[in-house]
Formats: sequence, C-alpha cells, structure tokens
Amino acid sequence: MSISIYSNIKITLFFIVSIFLIRINSQPTHDIFGSCHGGGKDDEYKSQTDINKAITQLISNASNTYFSNISTGSGSDQFNALYYCRYDFSLQTCKSRVESAFEIARSCLLNKESDRYFEECMIYYSNNTISTEREGMSRMATSGGRNLTVEEQSNFRQILDKTISNLTNNVNLEFNNSSRIFATTSEKYSSTETLYAIGQCNPYIPSTNCEIFSIGS
Repeated sequence: MSISIYSNIKITLFFIVSIFLIRINSQPTHDIFGSCHGGGKDDEYKSQTDINKAITQLISNASNTYFSNISTGSGSDQFNALYYCRYDFSLQTCKSRVESAFEIARSCLLNKESDRYFEECMIYYSNNTISTEREGMSRMATSGGRNLTVEEQSNFRQILDKTISNLTNNVNLEFNNSSRIFATTSEKYSSTETLYAIGQCNPYIPSTNCEIFSIGS
C-alpha cells in the first residue's frame, strides 16, 4: 500500500500539483482518490439526462484541450463541472483519464459535489458556481506503492515541502518567460528513489494570478 499525504489547505482550481515517489527504472502509478460531499434526498440531482450530456461533452472536449468546463441546469439542480489534465501527457491519455474519472464520479451523483484525481488529471463538479479558488481541496503526494515507516514519513514530508517550494518557483518562471505553462522538479529521496513533481497553471489566467495561486498551494 502506498502512503498518501493530504493537506486541507487553500489550493486553487487553476494550479494543479502532482507529486510521486518512484524507484529508479519504475513507472509512476495511476492512483486515484477523491470524495463525494453532501448526500440525502435534498442533494440528489433530478435531471440525470442533462448531466450525462454534459459529461459526454467534457469527455469529448478532452480529445482537443487539456482544460474545459461546462454548466447545465438551474437553481439547486445546476451542474457545473470541469476537468484539468497535465500538459506533459498526450491528449489521448487526457481523454482516457477524464473518462475514467467521470465514470467513477457517476456513483457520486446522489451528491451535489465531488472531486476525483488521477496523477494525470483532476475533475470536479458542484451545483454551486465554480470560483477561481476553493477551500479544502486536497494536495496529494504518493509514495508510489511502498509502505513508509514513521521516520520515513517525516523525512518524506520535509523533502515534499522543499519540492513544492522549488516547483512553485519553476512554474512562475516558465509561465512568465516562455510559452510553457507547466514545470517539473525532482528531489533525491534515497539512493534508489526520487521524488518527482509537476505543477501547472491554467493558461487562461494572467501570470500574476498564477504566481499568487501557486504560492498559496
């Protein structure tokens, strides 16, 4: 089992961070995690047909773009959704992961808010307007399938904080100085393992907002 570290911190929908610890010559895992919020009769969506059409449209959009959002319905039955894929993967991978994530999220449609994460993408939906930032989204780091001792967990957290700091600087430099909107960094964890991280900003926001949001993550 891999250990996942969550922080209920302020992180924006426009800055995505993916971090994973892997052994040399191994491949990153595709661990998924997420949550459903709410529940009960008052939280059930009544118009499943419109929601299914919206999800189908988002999955189709993932063939052509790494970020897309959509809204349908009205009032308490409004369905607002988005996905955001990492730019270092192909659009084919993006579409595949978005489709898988929404298939899992369908089990949450009795709830009016859910988020789902792959290492390659994230999706989010809510009956509330999706703002530029949201409290309580989780930052995730995975040890790539290996159990960590208490001492190793402490060391992992220290390296994680250093990695996030370096990543933030790299993303802001890339966003301001080139057409790239994502950046990567890595830190040595042991003689055989390395912590890799990627961060990116939504290309549709100003670079100043990217800097503010990424520092907040």
